[in-house]
Amino acid sequence: MINLGDEYTQLLRTLLPPGPAWDEEDALIKGLAPSLAQAHQHADSLMIEINPAQSVELINRYEKLCGLPDKCLANRAQTLEERQQVLDAKVNTVGGINEAFFKKQLEILGYPAATIEQFQHLDSTPDPTWGDSAVECVIERQYPSHTKVIFAYPKGRSDASH
Repeated sequence: MINLGDEYTQLLRTLLPPGPAWDEEDALIKGLAPSLAQAHQHADSLMIEINPAQSVELINRYEKLCGLPDKCLANRAQTLEERQQVLDAKVNTVGGINEAFFKKQLEILGYPAATIEQFQHLDSTPDPTWGDSAVECVIERQYPSHTKVIFAYPKGRSDASH
């Protein structure tokens, strides 16, 4: 197997113009070849770093971009492998706000037998048959999230739509 430094030495020699001006044992070529080989090897290693599950050199940057370490898990000491697993999960987790998603999260966090109980609200008041649903929809879509809008209509208003 040929050495990558030797390959770059050979390549650089072939790039030189022909003629007696160039020495076969040129110190410049021998000096540049190892640097090019090292850059080549570093580029190859960075290809592995693209995958967060295998990242070593770039793991701190990936964690920062993904908001890790998780503030909820900040007190836990983690090995490099555990950090890679958490990062991989953060980048590749798909799911939503449903029971299966949260059960999977609990399983990953070490609670495989956890159960989730859902309670439905009880509202015994009848649905209103008055109001302007179009106006309410527009306002509810635009009001600031830190506020709560309550619609009150005057009694006896007959022109409001449903």
